[in-house]
Amino acid sequence: MSQPTDEELRNMSPEEIAGLQKQNCLFCKIIEGEIPSRKVY
Repeated sequence: MSQPTDEELRNMSPEEIAGLQKQNCLFCKIIEGEIPSRKVY
């Protein structure tokens, strides 16, 4: 999915923006296993 333009961002609802943020969230991707990680105790 391509990044939305400034105009598209201005017209998005808060729910759509939250969904977009979750798709691009580094920590969410680590939790979901999309990005490899190691646990340090």
